[in-house]
Amino acid sequence: MKLRDARTELRALGFVRRSGKGSHEIWTDPASPQRRVVLAGRDGDDLHRYQAARVRQFKRGPVMRRQREGVQHGETI
Repeated sequence: MKLRDARTELRALGFVRRSGKGSHEIWTDPASPQRRVVLAGRDGDDLHRYQAARVRQFKRGPVMRRQREGVQHGETI
């Protein structure tokens, strides 16, 4: 996943960008400030695996995460 793709997806999800040091950007969900991801680099750069996973996690949303946690703890969906 490229950095430009991650930015586009985060914007579509309603995240807002705040500048960090150097090439770092902090993307935060205004509705839930603890949901954030730090991206660094230029548009054509590849994301690190952990950054791409975090963006995918936000795309899935909190409902999927709760369902996954329920299954892990032996609950049924």
